[in-house]
Amino acid sequence: MKYKNLIFLFSFCLFISCERGWLNKILYPPGCTDEIACNYDMSASKDDGSCLYLDCNDDCGGASVFDQCGVCDDNDSNNCTQDCLGIWGGNASQDCEGVCDGPAIEDCNGICNGSAVLDQCGICDDDDSNNCTQDCLGIWGGNASQDCEGVCDGPAIEDCNGICNGTDIQDCLGICGGVADFDACGICNGQITNPIECPEQGYSLSLSNVILSSGSLDILMNNEAAIAGFQFGIDGIDISGASGGTSEDAGFEVSTSSSTVLGFTLTGNTIAPSNNILTTITFNSSSDEICLYDVILSDPLGIAVDVEVGGCFDGFGCTDASACNYDPSASVDDGSCAYELDCLGECDGSALIDDCGVCNGNNADQDCLGICFGDAEFDCAGECNGDAVEDVCGECNGPGYYTCNDGTQVCNLENCPDPCTGINCPDYCSGNYLYYNGNCINGSCNYSNTYCSNGCSNNQCNTQSSDDCNNNYYCSDCAGCESNCCPNFCSGNYYYYNNTCDSQGFCSWGPANGQQYCPNGCNSNGCIDNDPCQGVNCSSFCSNGIYYFNGTCTDSGNCNYSTYVCPNGCNWQATSCND
Repeated sequence: MKYKNLIFLFSFCLFISCERGWLNKILYPPGCTDEIACNYDMSASKDDGSCLYLDCNDDCGGASVFDQCGVCDDNDSNNCTQDCLGIWGGNASQDCEGVCDGPAIEDCNGICNGSAVLDQCGICDDDDSNNCTQDCLGIWGGNASQDCEGVCDGPAIEDCNGICNGTDIQDCLGICGGVADFDACGICNGQITNPIECPEQGYSLSLSNVILSSGSLDILMNNEAAIAGFQFGIDGIDISGASGGTSEDAGFEVSTSSSTVLGFTLTGNTIAPSNNILTTITFNSSSDEICLYDVILSDPLGIAVDVEVGGCFDGFGCTDASACNYDPSASVDDGSCAYELDCLGECDGSALIDDCGVCNGNNADQDCLGICFGDAEFDCAGECNGDAVEDVCGECNGPGYYTCNDGTQVCNLENCPDPCTGINCPDYCSGNYLYYNGNCINGSCNYSNTYCSNGCSNNQCNTQSSDDCNNNYYCSDCAGCESNCCPNFCSGNYYYYNNTCDSQGFCSWGPANGQQYCPNGCNSNGCIDNDPCQGVNCSSFCSNGIYYFNGTCTDSGNCNYSTYVCPNGCNWQATSCND
């Protein structure tokens, strides 16, 4: 019995231990225990951190807060800001003079404290004298006005005598109610009624209306100003007389000989400006050609004017009056008659209406696709409606600028600055290799190299074995090469100098003799002040059909390349041989 009670007690304790967490939840339920929280749980005996609180919108657990202007929301983007006076939500701002809440403002021209203003017509200036006004219709800037009957914008007007709605007008001489008018030539109170007779600029004399059968011809004169006398000869006819024309109208005396005509007046009359028949000549006989010569026209001061003399008459031409090139002066038909006008109105002309309906257009309005008034054009490669364009260098479908090694952009590689200017390519040693015959290519040094079996120093292969004294660790016999016995050298980032040969014939290096750590590396001459390869570009390139690749920067700051001869060549910007 005693052992049964012990077993029961042990089992009960084990049960209580395993179920303690469950019992805790029953005996001590979790929840929000803060009484001011909006989700306070009065039955909870253990706070589990779940308490929520009312925000400014009385939302339990909401995120809304009041900003500086007392606006409650959860949007930070519209939060209240301070004006230039430091007032939250204020509207004070800096004026155009930079004064906070100052009175200065810009005028309509954008000038701070300017005096320009917009008038009623929207014109901005500071001149009150030209301000917009209202017309009689009340329109600002309008041009309506009262007519002579007092009607706003009415049609009534005063005539030249000041009579409202009167009919008198000024004639071309400026006389109110006068009858002078312009003639057919635009001359006030002139007498010419046919526009053909209107004078042109200058002076001319020519033959017209030559009729061989009846023995008569007209002398046409164009005179831009009055003529007081004339004289001319006619070759090819036997003159028998002269009469009529503007010379007779002006009261001129006209006398003739068999070859000469003279016109003058004793009364001081002149022949008014015109383009008309001066006189009609009669003749008894004629030759194959009739010509004017020795023509003189004089102005009222007796001064001869420059005269253009017309061509000779040969008597042949188109005598058909229905032809468009009918020549009334021709007496013998020469078969030249034409009857059709081209689209330009030219008799027997060759102008035609093209496919686009344009007279004499020669289809110039067709685009390269043959479409009238289309917009298709040839591109720079000569392809119709193509997409080829000129680059910035004016080359059709060109690559644009080339970038030189120094960053300069040019249209022609030949214009690139020489990248090798100022670059020296001296011989140098690197390990057991001597690099020599250096030449600059596109800004980088290219070298021939050779392996030095006895080592390399002072920019040349050593001629003695290292077992003797050159860069050796044993120097019992340095005769003849003392300068090379235990020389200074670089290993890794350490430079060894002031080296000595000890009593046993071995070179000694170390802090006691001279050892220096070189952060930027070193060479046979000592530490390198700056990394010689900083900024050095050893990119692959091509020169004279040789492709340079796998470029590495040496201790002297020069590039060392592997090379390959390209059978098909390459260009200097290439990254490989041409296919």
